[in-house]
Amino acid sequence: MVAGPEVAWVITEFETSQQLHQRGEHTRHHEQTNSVQKKFVQDVRALTAVIEEMGNPFEEESTDLLVLDTQEILGPAAVESARTAVQMG
Repeated sequence: MVAGPEVAWVITEFETSQQLHQRGEHTRHHEQTNSVQKKFVQDVRALTAVIEEMGNPFEEESTDLLVLDTQEILGPAAVESARTAVQMG
């Protein structure tokens, strides 16, 4: 059988994962920890505060390219660079 070694490997991986689960060992993804979740909430709140302060940037009619956190309007060279990047894909 050509797939014999692969099947044996999959069975071994499954049995190992079941043993870890039965022992109650930590098998969560690293982004499921409390500290990562708290940092994510902080980042979302910071972005929400900027949008509330400046207004929704997606509703702007201006053609200026704006940096949200510093509120700087970028120059024509940066705008052209962004347009070129969009056109190139």
